[in-house]
Amino acid sequence: MKKSYLLRLIKYLFFTLLFPFTSLFTHAVEFEVGRTPPTKNNLTSLGSGLAMSKGYYRGSPIGELSGWTLSLWFEAKSDKKGDLFGIVRNENNGEAYRLTYENGTLSFGDPKQKNRPWKLMVKGVEKEKWNHLVISYAQATGPAIYLNAEKMAQGGRGQMGYATKFDHYHFGAAVHGKGKYGDYFDGKIDDFELHNRPFDQEEVQKLNHGTSFEGSLMAFNDFENVNHRDLAYFNSAKPDDDYLEAGRKLYLQNCTACHSIDGVAPPINPLARMFIKHKMENGGDPYSMFKTLTYGFRNMMPSVQLNPTDRYKVIHYLREKIIKEKSPELYVKFDQSATYKMPKSPDTTGNEAERIEELARQGYLRDYGKALISPVVGNAKSNNALTIDLGQKVTISYDLGTMRTIGAWTGGFLDFSGTLHHRLRAAHGHHLLAVAENLRRRHEGKGNKGKGSSAFSSETSRETGY
Repeated sequence: MKKSYLLRLIKYLFFTLLFPFTSLFTHAVEFEVGRTPPTKNNLTSLGSGLAMSKGYYRGSPIGELSGWTLSLWFEAKSDKKGDLFGIVRNENNGEAYRLTYENGTLSFGDPKQKNRPWKLMVKGVEKEKWNHLVISYAQATGPAIYLNAEKMAQGGRGQMGYATKFDHYHFGAAVHGKGKYGDYFDGKIDDFELHNRPFDQEEVQKLNHGTSFEGSLMAFNDFENVNHRDLAYFNSAKPDDDYLEAGRKLYLQNCTACHSIDGVAPPINPLARMFIKHKMENGGDPYSMFKTLTYGFRNMMPSVQLNPTDRYKVIHYLREKIIKEKSPELYVKFDQSATYKMPKSPDTTGNEAERIEELARQGYLRDYGKALISPVVGNAKSNNALTIDLGQKVTISYDLGTMRTIGAWTGGFLDFSGTLHHRLRAAHGHHLLAVAENLRRRHEGKGNKGKGSSAFSSETSRETGY
């Protein structure tokens, strides 16, 4: 009797107290052998690289897009239900556009959408085979789904609204609430791309065959578990000589079986490239060279013995000390802004999203200048205010009609995170926020003009955004 009562008590405590919190912990992202890139210009790739095989992987935030196309490759291992991809609308309530796989069928939609719920279905997905999925969205026609370059489903006008917010998108699992995850995909995901416009059937077919659309590419993820955003850029104006020397040593240890020791003399292997004479056929920018080392090209085998960080050391050594110095006409310039569409490693993408939103809240995500004219509401009120950034996170605001000071604060400039300055479309009635750790405001009443008392408040002032 006592024993059965104890068992029931244990079960009760587990399911009522512990079980609800088990989804608060995400599975660590794991990687396995990825897909081999398709033949390009009749040249096959020799390596496969990696692909995401388990866990929850959040993408770096992009902002809002009124039209877009996403492309990814996946391989399902079983019929188990799991989310390939999601675009979160409301994290607290678990509202998201979910791309879910189950029993050979894909579904795309928001299961928690109350008004006009919808879902697109694609059947006949083969297991244990790489499949190419494309979702293309246009305001006039709604979302369209392509599987292996064939159009399989078409949504309707207005199903995803005026614009789609790509501030919280992710791979491999569903977000069921704030910090709650589940429905992990049982399979592999590889080679994601996000473009800033809808694609037609012909362009989708080109995507399927590996054609690049650099002009519209907003973000990509090769799932190589590499922080490309930090590693691909080398500051030539402030070169790190120790870093380049490490690259030189790695080159001598790993590359001179085919290439010459100094990278200048004719190579030992007659089929190998002369760095100061021949243009890089697979691309001479750092990321293109990374792909060459990772997947191989022509007769060159993948350099899998080098970890990703060491691959970039060799790449920057070749670019800075051999190509740029000995044959500058072959040097491909690479600006740091080119890294903004590159992926970060999975353990840093969530931090990156929080960093960007925090900069937007403080008014420092973009350079808006030192002054902004806009209406102000909240602790500091004016229909026509001039707000000035004084530097060192100190801000003051004036009413342009009376030229009176309506407020001053520390902690930031203006909160742009929910406005058209930061979003493509701001919610109705959403205003700019004046970031106020300490807000100084004049309190003036009738008969007290110019004699108002001053007070500090931790409340946030709001400025209207447009």
